[in-house]
Amino acid sequence: MGTKYTDWQPDLLGEGFETAYVDQGTDHAGAVRCAVVRYRPQARHRAVLYVHGFSDYYFNGELARRFDAEGYDFYAVDLRRYGRALLPGQTPFAMRSVNEYFADIDAAIALIRSGGAEEIVLLGHSTGGLTTSCYMNARPHPAVRALVLNSPFLTWNLPWLLRAVAVPAVCLLARLGVDLRLQADRTDRYARTIRHGLGGEWDYRTEWKPDVMPPVNSRWIAAVQGAMRSLRRSDIKVPVLMLHSDRTARASSSLEEAMRADAVLDARAISIAALGLGSDVTVTAVPGGLHDLALSAPAVRADYYLRLFAWLNSR
Repeated sequence: MGTKYTDWQPDLLGEGFETAYVDQGTDHAGAVRCAVVRYRPQARHRAVLYVHGFSDYYFNGELARRFDAEGYDFYAVDLRRYGRALLPGQTPFAMRSVNEYFADIDAAIALIRSGGAEEIVLLGHSTGGLTTSCYMNARPHPAVRALVLNSPFLTWNLPWLLRAVAVPAVCLLARLGVDLRLQADRTDRYARTIRHGLGGEWDYRTEWKPDVMPPVNSRWIAAVQGAMRSLRRSDIKVPVLMLHSDRTARASSSLEEAMRADAVLDARAISIAALGLGSDVTVTAVPGGLHDLALSAPAVRADYYLRLFAWLNSR
């Protein structure tokens, strides 16, 4: 596979987890790499590749153990400028097109294939769901046989006027080279539903997954808008399962309500958008789910996994 792949080494998640780094050369922001995490690989026929969302990285060990128990080799990728892949001096999460992440997905798939898997399930959460959808629409790898989306960021959770006027205006500024910084959400409400010590049950590195959503610039917004627009003409050939919460937490919702809802995206809007991804799309609501369904309360995420694996087994 060449010298750009490092050897596997122990991962920060502990026993059973390993990481390999992939030198991806340079892009618009300088030198970049991605990080591929695996859990107890057994050279099985099938594997899953998890792609995280915005302001995030792979940290959910339970996710790996659940797929392992179902007979899948588990892999995850920390995309360039995220999590394990972040290099000193880099601006986290910066991008100009979701297409730049395609090389990171390709690199992870190459490692999975070298481990023996012939069939791969691609699993994307939030912006990772947007990226994996674009990947499967534009340049799918033949080994990927199914796409699973966990609350994918397929449309903006904004009032109509902002979607129709403000977002196009910001995109125009990006094309003119104006690097405008914007921050829509200055609260830690979502973090309070998931992070241990704030009311949730999960531990993770806040330098890689901050409690308050970081600001984005106009180029990031233009990249997301362009990706969403490209999916309006989507024709993903593999079966798609899109799972989402059955309710949305609004700005006026209480924290208790946010503990049982998607506090980031509009659940109904993304469910409608998902129907246009291809000819074989299953959309399923998970009652009481959080934005990341795999971080929901134990009974809710048990329901999430039941629905997910029932669908995969049926395929």
